Amino acid sequence: IKQALALEQNTPNPFTNTTSIPYHLPAHFTSAQIIITGINGNLIKTISLNANDHGRLTFAAGTLAPGIYFYSLIIDGKKIDSKQMQVMQ
Repeated sequence: IKQALALEQNTPNPFTNTTSIPYHLPAHFTSAQIIITGINGNLIKTISLNANDHGRLTFAAGTLAPGIYFYSLIIDGKKIDSKQMQVMQ
């Protein structure tokens, strides 16, 4: 059975401190990352994933200014999906 690749909507959204990003990785891959970008497309953070990851990333707003951001699941250099998240004050 082939596992479906998926990137799910973060919860809570919008968020102030931390949010959870669920994802599903394929059984076999060379590299996988979740990248966070600003609304203008600038790269903010790259988070590497591995096969042992349980499919849920907890992301802390940290120093991000309030606003709209995007996160994308990249597997073996291909963008699988992107979603929007909002950081509140």
